[in-house]
Amino acid sequence: IQPVVDLALLYRKFEHATFSQREQIADEVVREASPDQIWPLLRGLDHPHRGVRLGVIEIVRRAGYRAGLRRLLGHARNFDGDDRVFALRALAQLAQPGDDFLAASVRGWLTSSDLFVQAHASKLAATLALSRAPAPASTPAAAAAPTAAAASDPGVETPAEPLDKFVIGLFAATRGAERVAFIDA
Repeated sequence: IQPVVDLALLYRKFEHATFSQREQIADEVVREASPDQIWPLLRGLDHPHRGVRLGVIEIVRRAGYRAGLRRLLGHARNFDGDDRVFALRALAQLAQPGDDFLAASVRGWLTSSDLFVQAHASKLAATLALSRAPAPASTPAAAAAPTAAAASDPGVETPAEPLDKFVIGLFAATRGAERVAFIDA
């Protein structure tokens, strides 16, 4: 049987691909590959080039390849930055209730100083029905308190949630319906 995916060619495509290009490449691979052809692609998580690793994560996420959950978990534990965030994004989409092997790591990520990590960890915690740890950096009183400039100008409306949390929440949403629900909330 001829492999559908030429790994060397795939890696070259991913090396300098943008976010949207990675999504398009991943879609092509998922359309052409059967589930049993996804497993060998997981070797790309060990590639030295970040673009390749992120592309492989996107393939696993778009394919809904749950057999890769443990590899994604290891990746999220061993990397930081985009590697961790995108692995967590995939985990948050693929995880199901009962995936208890994720719980210890998720609890740690809930208290991360990286807001993107926290957002995906919160989604994972909800899926796994874990109790959410309080956010480390802010208190409800501090979040609700208007700034001095806003307090002095009655025409300035202070948002209930900071803009950065709103943007991160939108980014963490993996489906259109989740984004719409987040905006409506």
